[in-house]
Amino acid sequence: MNEISKETIDQVNGLLHEFLSKLYHNLGEFSEELSSFNPIDLQLIELIGKNPKIIVKQAKDQLNTRASTLTSAINRVKHHFVFTGFETNP
Repeated sequence: MNEISKETIDQVNGLLHEFLSKLYHNLGEFSEELSSFNPIDLQLIELIGKNPKIIVKQAKDQLNTRASTLTSAINRVKHHFVFTGFETNP
């Protein structure tokens, strides 16, 4: 079996990171509904979708962000869903 060199892994990792970064920053081009969200907002929505019972500290650690940045994202996401009529408390 052929081994993949560290250089190749690093190149693929860099390309994948660049692709995902551009995708997150240009989602508004694909969907009008997503254009109002920042990349951190979308990451937060994904994280909550995967783990609805996550606590703020866990989210902060997993997103590798400051508490104030996460708080702002939470407020933006909550505001969006409240004003679009999405039920946030089942």
